[in-house]
Amino acid sequence: MGEPSVELLEPFLAWSELAHRAHWTPEAGPPQGVVALLGPELGDMAVARARSRAAGALTLRHDGVLPLLAVEAIAGRGAWLYAPAGGVALGLVLEDLDAPPLKAAAEVVATLACCLHRAGDVRHPGPSADDVLIDDDGKLLLTGFSSPFPRHPSLREPSGAEDEAAQVWRLGVLLAQLASGSATPPAVDPDQHSAAVRRVLIRMLARPGPILPDGYGDLLAQLLSWKAAGRPALSEVPGLLRAAADELPTTDLVAWAGIAVSAVRERIGRGDPIRVPEPPIDLVRALDTPGMLDRTEEAPQRTPTECDPVTPPDQEITAHSHASIDSAGPRILSEQGAIPISIGPPQAGILNPTAPPKMFRLESPKPPSAAARWTAPLAIAAGALMVVAVVLLWVLLT
Repeated sequence: MGEPSVELLEPFLAWSELAHRAHWTPEAGPPQGVVALLGPELGDMAVARARSRAAGALTLRHDGVLPLLAVEAIAGRGAWLYAPAGGVALGLVLEDLDAPPLKAAAEVVATLACCLHRAGDVRHPGPSADDVLIDDDGKLLLTGFSSPFPRHPSLREPSGAEDEAAQVWRLGVLLAQLASGSATPPAVDPDQHSAAVRRVLIRMLARPGPILPDGYGDLLAQLLSWKAAGRPALSEVPGLLRAAADELPTTDLVAWAGIAVSAVRERIGRGDPIRVPEPPIDLVRALDTPGMLDRTEEAPQRTPTECDPVTPPDQEITAHSHASIDSAGPRILSEQGAIPISIGPPQAGILNPTAPPKMFRLESPKPPSAAARWTAPLAIAAGALMVVAVVLLWVLLT
């Protein structure tokens, strides 16, 4: 038996800029083609610990799960080796197109819930949209049971648990993102979370198309229940989601995937730039931190820039926007098919209008003419004389 080796081939941009097609020669067995997802730099001891941490993920061989074959080192970097795969990352699809139809969103999460239920005690730290590969026929492959990348803070269950109920919570976070087009903010307190869920439901109601069934919205609220006791069991989630999807006549997963995946592949084929991935975490430090390699450490929240879209003052409604509640200036919440709502102090342009002054000037009334000043008194006098004449005529006749 010889030393395992990995030869990187062309990039697999449909998944990530850190993914490559590769040729892997294992310690025992014939060479085979793989997909290598590159992580940070690490030494031999760190590779061994990473492999140990990924023991559960290395055993998963279920339908809908892309097999993780090994964790190796390539030129001093960690590499998570997966079986060959096609499709594109769902995260890329969401960045390239609008949110999927509500029916397709429910079908995506229902399929992933089945995969997670079959995985048993091997918990997934997400899944996020980047952990899902989707093909143009609607077939899904779940990755990321073990990964060098941190998860977004919104995927942390309120109590910090990592059990089945927390897995259901994270499915609710993904459904909210798919159905509304925006990621939910991290769960900080019950009131803030309730407001965030209401906003998700409002965005769903504002989407064009059929009216959102009550059962769909109620199910999302249950998946994102603050208390674990209010969430359905993981085994029940697929059936509940499919029942909600059946109430909608809109485009299903297969029809939507055919359009969405083709659009992303065309963009990659043209050589258009794709997003820059999150930087890998320090894996050497992660291996010495319990649970960190399982993506229990959340990604740090990025400092907003002038290029970031504006958001409501008390919530971050997108995965990468973190506007402060004290931010100056108006904030506009605009969703597809919705009426823009202005939140915040009045715009400076309203307080100090730049429109022509004549538009806002109050003209002083003009003094009445001499004829106008005498019109009313003369009319009154004429009426009085007529009354006197009538009375005199009556007296003379009687």
